[in-house]
Amino acid sequence: MIRRLTLLALIALGALAQEGVLTLDRWKIHSGDDPRWAAPDFDDRGWADSGPPSYGTPGFTWFRTSVAIPPEWSGRPLALGIAQILEAFEVYVDGERVGGSGVLAPAPQGRFAKHLVFPVSPGVGGPLRIAIRRWLGRNAVSLEYNTHAPQLGLTEHIQTKEALHDLQYGRRRLPILAASLLLMVVGLVALLWFRERPDHPEYLWLGLTMCVTGMGAFSGFLPGELGLPVRSAASSVFPGISFMAVGFSALFFRSIFPRARWLLTADAGLGFLLGLSLGSFHWMDITPWGPAFLAYVYFSRGVRVVTAILLALKKDWSGMTMAAAWVFVIFARRWFGEEGQTAGYLLFGLTCLAVLYFRFREERREQLLRQRELAAGQRVQQLLMENAQNSSPAFHVEKAYLPASEVGGDFYQTIANEDGSLLVVVGDVSGKGLDAAMRGATLLGALRTLRTLSPGEVLRRLNDAVCDGRQGGFVTCCCARFAADGSVTIANAGHPAPYAGGREIATEPGLPLGITAGTEYGEIHVAAGPDAFTFISDGVVEAENAQRELFGFERTREISTKSAQEIADAAKAWGQTDDITVVTVRRNA
Repeated sequence: MIRRLTLLALIALGALAQEGVLTLDRWKIHSGDDPRWAAPDFDDRGWADSGPPSYGTPGFTWFRTSVAIPPEWSGRPLALGIAQILEAFEVYVDGERVGGSGVLAPAPQGRFAKHLVFPVSPGVGGPLRIAIRRWLGRNAVSLEYNTHAPQLGLTEHIQTKEALHDLQYGRRRLPILAASLLLMVVGLVALLWFRERPDHPEYLWLGLTMCVTGMGAFSGFLPGELGLPVRSAASSVFPGISFMAVGFSALFFRSIFPRARWLLTADAGLGFLLGLSLGSFHWMDITPWGPAFLAYVYFSRGVRVVTAILLALKKDWSGMTMAAAWVFVIFARRWFGEEGQTAGYLLFGLTCLAVLYFRFREERREQLLRQRELAAGQRVQQLLMENAQNSSPAFHVEKAYLPASEVGGDFYQTIANEDGSLLVVVGDVSGKGLDAAMRGATLLGALRTLRTLSPGEVLRRLNDAVCDGRQGGFVTCCCARFAADGSVTIANAGHPAPYAGGREIATEPGLPLGITAGTEYGEIHVAAGPDAFTFISDGVVEAENAQRELFGFERTREISTKSAQEIADAAKAWGQTDDITVVTVRRNA
């Protein structure tokens, strides 16, 4: 609906302004600067013929033309309509200055301007002599879609024509501005994803790329709307932001393709350096820097192509798709101009967002699957450790188990036998997570068939089982049998020794399970006594505080007479870094 109304307005305004307007498309041109050239009687027959005032040689250039005023305009207000002529100009009619844009003296300074209307008071009889004094700086960039030949006519018609030109210019910019808004929306979506997944920096860099690119398109539109000086820091924002966007996009690919991190880091660093440097001078005044800027442009384009090729060779098709969209931005500008470049960035952003969404969904699916596996492993682990035959009427057993993650590598078991004895096993599987927990659960299952054996034989059988399993890693384990009369037999396979009565029990040294098959494990015997025996895992002694100080054996010995839960809580409060397991056994009186 808005587009249709805009077209109808353009047609109506165009029809209204067709009468009473002369297009001045034939001029005389001469380089240099001389105030006498504004005089109506100046002889310009030696000047070259030219079209309308436009872009050309840097410096001062004068344009002159002569217009015969139609009789029907006699006595009516006339005006001259001129589009933006970068960078600064003055208009003279019959030798009198009627207006201009920018400043020509003492130092020329151009200014962005919209379509301008200058009142004209023609003399009596003879043609109207119009002269334009124009200054153009070095490296000026043409804005041809916002220009037209000067027009002379009735004031109301010229005002209508220039309003029509402004409307046409705004309509041409509208798709770019709409695409820029979409770019910023895409960027905000990516930034919201990064807020949810801060461990994925690619969302951050994509969001900044899209937001900065969208802002760049707006900053290219605002200087003309605000009438800012052409060569100023404010008008340098657009090209500066463009380089910053290139830098952020390079960081985006660096985050998803670390193999090319040095190449992409160089691309990003140079982009940021050039973008920030444009704040110290205007982007049109880069003649000494021109080769460096041009070299970076080609370097950055080469990086895009190389990144796409490397991702294709790696068979990372999702990454290659995003890189191909990144490369397309280059050709979009060449094929379709500024509108094409903005549309190309929008296509790039939507492509990356779609690819990252499917990656995110797949990662989420795998995460949920892993969480279900961990929950299942935790249930199995708890079921095996908290079995129905873990107590004996002759002994009081306390247990505390604090895994460092969802499931841990520590395991323990207490098995009561029919002869009144109690088998106690505490162990620690190397590694963490579900794999370590499952290996520990396997050993717990094997203990059911070894319940009547001596501790040394139990460890020997478990060692052979671990060596035959060929799963790698090792297991530390302490095994003790409490006889009905209270005496204790202990064998140790590389595990922290137990405590009794506030002192460490010296056990026979033994290799951890899984190191060498056929290993024999020595036993020690401790007479019956009133003291409780405390078995721990290395998560107690290796607890570490913020000052990197270990809980240590001395502190462990000092609290070894406390309950299992108190010991575990003390180690956790100190700074848990590993699974914590504590089992205490005391003979009932």
